[in-house]
Amino acid sequence: MTTLPDTLKQAWEERDGPIVFASIDAGSKGAILFITKGGTSYQVKGSIEYDSAGAYYQDMKAWNGERPGHAAAVLCVEEVYSGAQKLA
Repeated sequence: MTTLPDTLKQAWEERDGPIVFASIDAGSKGAILFITKGGTSYQVKGSIEYDSAGAYYQDMKAWNGERPGHAAAVLCVEEVYSGAQKLA
């Protein structure tokens, strides 16, 4: 998994509006897209894993409240973009 750049971590704290998670099937590629309050767009791409046990699943259950949640979708980051500029 690629290390997330600090600029992406800062941008995540400044995100505004909806966050889009796009995927095709389990075991395929996916992406998370978001825009900052300043209007800069970010896209994080990678492989998707579905965890029905373990740390990611337990974290999802902690914030998912009373919703049943059968598995946590985990994006294993491979590429990070800000607009057309590749950051990682």
